Amino acid sequence: MNLSTLYNSTQYDHLLTDGNWQKADFYELDTSSSFWNKAIVVALPKKVAKTTTEALIYALQKQAKALRIWEAEWKTTTPTLKSFIHFFIAEKGFTNTQGKPIAIEDFWKKYSATIAGITGEIGFEFTKNNETIPFFNLLNKKELTQVICFDDNWEEHNFLVETKTSWVLYHWSSVV
Repeated sequence: MNLSTLYNSTQYDHLLTDGNWQKADFYELDTSSSFWNKAIVVALPKKVAKTTTEALIYALQKQAKALRIWEAEWKTTTPTLKSFIHFFIAEKGFTNTQGKPIAIEDFWKKYSATIAGITGEIGFEFTKNNETIPFFNLLNKKELTQVICFDDNWEEHNFLVETKTSWVLYHWSSVV
């Protein structure tokens, strides 16, 4: 999966206007820790997005709306997919625009360690669509079917995860 290729495609333009991004849930795992910072998870049912490309576009749109990036950049208009992806690349939403499949076990080790670090911090807060809720683990290793890695650095993780029933965009970064 390559964001640069997607940038040059008109095949998916309609996805930003069909409203399916609204069917995704936006989770934040937040802490005041300057190392652990926060993780963001966008979960979308597979019945809404049939392909990895659709899932990524909807998840990025949900993230942009939830973080008020959309409002700040486009107000009440809808950009073209080309403009949206260009903005995402220019703002370095992912350090790498080329996503590559990785082993589920490799992803799980990093994900589990990061989630344990965040949830272990004093002042940890878990929200779903901006409402605080009791924490539950958003992923079950046995349900994972595919993981696409965009960034896997000591200070930033960006993965698109496919489970048996959903797509999950997982982002974590430390404050540097």
